[in-house]
Amino acid sequence: MIRPLRKRHIQTWYALAVLIPVGIIGAWLAVPTPVQDHLLNPAPSQALPLLIKSVSKDAYTVRLRRMEDSSAFQLEWICHSALTSPSAIIYEIDPQKGINDIEGAALIGRINSRGIYHFPLDRNSPDVHPSFILYDIIHHRIIDRINF
Repeated sequence: MIRPLRKRHIQTWYALAVLIPVGIIGAWLAVPTPVQDHLLNPAPSQALPLLIKSVSKDAYTVRLRRMEDSSAFQLEWICHSALTSPSAIIYEIDPQKGINDIEGAALIGRINSRGIYHFPLDRNSPDVHPSFILYDIIHHRIIDRINF
């Protein structure tokens, strides 16, 4: 090696001796802190006091609840085991209007896994018999129909 090449070679090694530790420390500082394990679902709400109707299936139980003065209605969904579909959505259909699928149906909420879910319902009369559709949004198919 000639003298200018040896000089350039040693300058490169000195630069690497400084840049490699600086890069390691910079990468260590850039690592994000671990995310705390928490659910993205809101905290569970309380069930309304009066049970109107209930439908039980193998994997879940669906209950229709209301307040004493019929001012508020609620759909209570209790999953006994995990659903076969990871992305199930509940729609309320109105058979009186001729709605039998999710087109024009009212979105109620999403079911993820085992647990108890409470969904508020917009109703005026407890005499109306609601119907619900459990829909798989990934496969675009109806999983189940619940009729009260």
